[in-house]
Amino acid sequence: MVEGGYESVVEFVRHGGGLWLATWLGLIFFKMHLRDNAFRHSLDAREGVEKIGDAYEWGLLHHVHTVIRHFYTKCEVSPEAIGSLIVLPLHGGGLPPAFDYADNFPTQAQLIGMGDFGVVSVLDDSSAAASCYYDILKKIDGSLSPLQLREVFVEVAWLRIHLKDRTRFHTLWDRGTKCEIIAERGSLVLLPLDFFIRGKMFHHYVGGNGVKILNSGFASSEEADRLMLEGRTSVLFDAEGYFIKDSKISFPDDESPIAGR
Repeated sequence: MVEGGYESVVEFVRHGGGLWLATWLGLIFFKMHLRDNAFRHSLDAREGVEKIGDAYEWGLLHHVHTVIRHFYTKCEVSPEAIGSLIVLPLHGGGLPPAFDYADNFPTQAQLIGMGDFGVVSVLDDSSAAASCYYDILKKIDGSLSPLQLREVFVEVAWLRIHLKDRTRFHTLWDRGTKCEIIAERGSLVLLPLDFFIRGKMFHHYVGGNGVKILNSGFASSEEADRLMLEGRTSVLFDAEGYFIKDSKISFPDDESPIAGR
């Protein structure tokens, strides 16, 4: 399915494969963080032997754990118990097709980019974040660059933070004859949006690693950094709100723009 690229993945989901894709994503997410129990927070032993996983609130992964084990427990999973799942087409952004991965533990948001497709998911929201983001998604009318995919990831995770009501999950058990994981999704009401949180997430997941946003109309790089941290920067849409097609990646020693049209 994955080897077939974007069209193959979309057809797989349309024909009932959403649960299996969500299970695969959940397994990756779970294993990525489970391994943090073996890694020290600091490579310098003089700073302590605390593990990265010591800071995690592991109870947050209860739902993910039950879903990824459903094929073993034989427990059914209702459609409402699957989180947000967004499949998008990708182009290389001026680079060869590559693999990309990012996640955010508190929101259980996740991004995977592989060749010509990318998947953004939230594992425990019963599709609430994707529903809140739907009107924005409709404005995307082409394939995305790797950085544009990361902005979608930031937006969905950011919306997940601001959901007023969290989804509640339950397991129905009928004397050992039936097991089903179900969900009670709350309203799609959002708390007042904090753009500084968006700015910090955008800077970490999109603007970091030496990538610069050029040719964006800012008077200086300092102004660009300020607007980024204020949550007002986008590599998805221009100032008029139109999707930026054929966006390119630009590194510090390369003067080609990241968001050229």
